[in-house]
Amino acid sequence: KGGIATAPQLNGTTAIQVASVVAFSATQPTFTSGFGGATGRTITGTSTSFSIVVGSSTTDNNGVLGMPTATNGWVVRATNQTAPANLVQQSASSTSSVTLTQYNTTLGSATNFASGDVIKCVATAY
Repeated sequence: KGGIATAPQLNGTTAIQVASVVAFSATQPTFTSGFGGATGRTITGTSTSFSIVVGSSTTDNNGVLGMPTATNGWVVRATNQTAPANLVQQSASSTSSVTLTQYNTTLGSATNFASGDVIKCVATAY
């Protein structure tokens, strides 16, 4: 009583399109501007995982990185390891650059990097 006579069927075709992604690159990003100026500023790692040590100028709340060219752009997740209360967010990007800006979560506004801050970054091209 009340059984199912036939199994449900799916008709038609489903197409899945995958966006092209830049290949992993051992080339690290380069500094275009910001991140505490040139004195004492360093970057190490690859294009997809890197660390920034902020320079000695304390007047920058952002910085621009030159990235290997991606098909559509970059998404970067960044954390300030030295000052975890400060949120580092991607505020702009293109196919070959990313801008990161630091915010103080308590004040709710942009705040300057401190000399020697360590920013850990993980980047994904899309």
